[in-house]
Amino acid sequence: MPTRQTIELTEPAIGYSVSRKVDSAAHAGDIRDMRRLRYVLRAQFVALYLSGTALAQVNVEPVRQRLKTTGRTLHFRSSVAGYQGNTNGLVYSGGALFGLSSEQQMAYLTASADYGRSNSETTLAKAFAHLRYTRRFTPLWAAEAFVQWEHDQFRRITTRELFGVGPRVELLTSEVFSFAGGTAYMLEQTARSDGEETPASNEWKHRLSTYATLTYRPHEHVTVSETLYYQPRLDRFSDYVLLSIFGAHFTVTPVLSSGVDLRVRSESAAPRGVEPTDIEVLSSLSLTF
Repeated sequence: MPTRQTIELTEPAIGYSVSRKVDSAAHAGDIRDMRRLRYVLRAQFVALYLSGTALAQVNVEPVRQRLKTTGRTLHFRSSVAGYQGNTNGLVYSGGALFGLSSEQQMAYLTASADYGRSNSETTLAKAFAHLRYTRRFTPLWAAEAFVQWEHDQFRRITTRELFGVGPRVELLTSEVFSFAGGTAYMLEQTARSDGEETPASNEWKHRLSTYATLTYRPHEHVTVSETLYYQPRLDRFSDYVLLSIFGAHFTVTPVLSSGVDLRVRSESAAPRGVEPTDIEVLSSLSLTF
């Protein structure tokens, strides 16, 4: 009769832990999954110690790849950390993504919210939502339309609304590498909370939104991607937004995945008192159905 052994996986200090019992007589693949989960958790906690803020925008290029094979996906991420004593505070980050895909069409909606408070002061307050639809005409060409809403207290953005439409081209598609790009006409309006700003900050701006994305899959459980956006104002090219999103995502089980995302955003026309460049890092566990 096989003996029963209990294995405990715990990671203290960053607000959550994982504990699971494993039967030593279970299938060897289950134990390998547990070991893989332990290594992923340790890597996550290192990344969390190095990061100071949470990432609002989800890197959706790996999701595109999943949608091509599954046809639909529902993706959740959430983290909460609380502090009491010498430091009193709360940090919350959460998001969801829902997507549908067929041979010729794809659509997804992603939304997220991040909030932090320390010693009775708000240190993080942002929200984000993005809806995108893609219609494929040939294996190479597709058309896209998107809508986005954003709020960020510390960048003094009360609301940012934008609408866009344009073509997407997939230049390379294989099991290991994929490379795609797109350009779109984008109509944007940003309302800022800074009282020193002139009413012109609420005007609609016409921008060109261009992007290029490279995805690398060295293993069936590992996806690495980099997406670079350049969004100049059409009537004033010195007014631009530059955004880089790098992601490394790891599949632990068909439902559980882990990832680290690095986001760098530069806004050339940032108002006085707002840093033009933001660097954000997110390490997360996600559930995908």
